[in-house]
Amino acid sequence: NGEVSGLCTAYYALMRDLFCSTKILKIGFGFRYDLKRLAHTSNGSWSNGNSSDGNTSNGNLSNGVRELSTDKRSGSNPFSMMVNILDFLTLPQEIQRSLGLRVGGGLSSMVHGVLGAPLDKRMQCSDWQRRPLSAQQLRYASIDARCLVSLYDQMRGRGVELPAAITMEV
Repeated sequence: NGEVSGLCTAYYALMRDLFCSTKILKIGFGFRYDLKRLAHTSNGSWSNGNSSDGNTSNGNLSNGVRELSTDKRSGSNPFSMMVNILDFLTLPQEIQRSLGLRVGGGLSSMVHGVLGAPLDKRMQCSDWQRRPLSAQQLRYASIDARCLVSLYDQMRGRGVELPAAITMEV
């Protein structure tokens, strides 16, 4: 279907441009895990446009994206590398301590320590493969993403010297 193919091409281009942009700071908590999950949602198969049983894709988004197996400019899938990232999971211990955080704590602990309220993580282990996502999952995902921007803003506002953004490959 041409419409699905066009959507897949646009999706792939968006992910590639977002992940490879040096002008957009990507803020997260555990990027390596997130990138692996993104690759998994596309069945982790980027080598060709065939499904695991040898049949060509049937037009769903995951299969269509798999058909776009390599970026002609970089030769890699859009989930293999991300540039200009700040991963709060890897925040240096001295910064965590200066903020009064428990070293090695999770995102909810960091949000509670910096922003003053814990994060409700009950939906974290829900079935994210099932479509459509539930209203609770959508709310969780939006809060989970928004809290990262709030953490960044709060830390910068407190004058915290955050580490330089890095490039991550999976």
